[in-house]
Amino acid sequence: MKACFGLVFFRDITQASPMQWLNMVTGATEYPINGPLYFVRDMIVMILLAPLFGWMLRRFAWIGLAVIAVIFGTNQDGVLIMRGTSLILFYIGGMAAVKGWNVLILDKYAKYCLGAFILLCLGKVLFAIDNKVILVMTAPFLLWPSMALLRHTKAEAWALNYTKYSFFVFAAHMPFMVMSWWFVLHHARFVPYAVYWFLAPVSVIAGLVACHDLAMRRFPAAFSFVLGARVSNKPAFAERRKASRPANAPVYSAEERMQRVHAVLAHPYRQHADLQA
Repeated sequence: MKACFGLVFFRDITQASPMQWLNMVTGATEYPINGPLYFVRDMIVMILLAPLFGWMLRRFAWIGLAVIAVIFGTNQDGVLIMRGTSLILFYIGGMAAVKGWNVLILDKYAKYCLGAFILLCLGKVLFAIDNKVILVMTAPFLLWPSMALLRHTKAEAWALNYTKYSFFVFAAHMPFMVMSWWFVLHHARFVPYAVYWFLAPVSVIAGLVACHDLAMRRFPAAFSFVLGARVSNKPAFAERRKASRPANAPVYSAEERMQRVHAVLAHPYRQHADLQA
């Protein structure tokens, strides 16, 4: 193994056991070799647990939250969930849906939320706090509402045009970052660390966007399948979907659509046929 700044960037796989190979590929009991993919692995487990959580949310939601916080917050679940905070937030999200919370209520305090999150980040750096739990647990309540500052701006329109790249960038960025760090380690005299720190994320994301576009042009069906069919390889898909929409279908705002999603989650056995409208 080779460690830099406390992070393991290269893993020796020449002597790996079958179980270690399984973990590197799937993350069964340890983080996979492509670290960020632990999130996909955890998400699959959380989806399997969702029916149990739904039952808890409709009967003793707050007690269930306390139980889950103790079990997963103190890692009593063992290897079931790699990062316990993810499951706690997953449960809180379910609670917001079942209880019909207005998840946009903090948007009007966007500036204060962003300021508070920046202060937390500065405190983590200034006091050399390694634990990231506070940042992870507060991000949905501070960072997400702060995105309301981009609403109806050119930055929002620009970002929306690139949402199709998000999953691929998330899934593939670590190998590219490792390669960029390997390059700097061997050419440090030509690339100062400060320059690398600023340019590496931008260059890696730009390279992944280019790779995404190339793969989608050359292997649209196979690449869409790898991404979970998140991107249609048929140009007429959007037009066919638009044509299938009833002429008299109502148009809902983002807030109204969120309320309707809450209604479905709170009462799953009712009919909500017009939710797709």
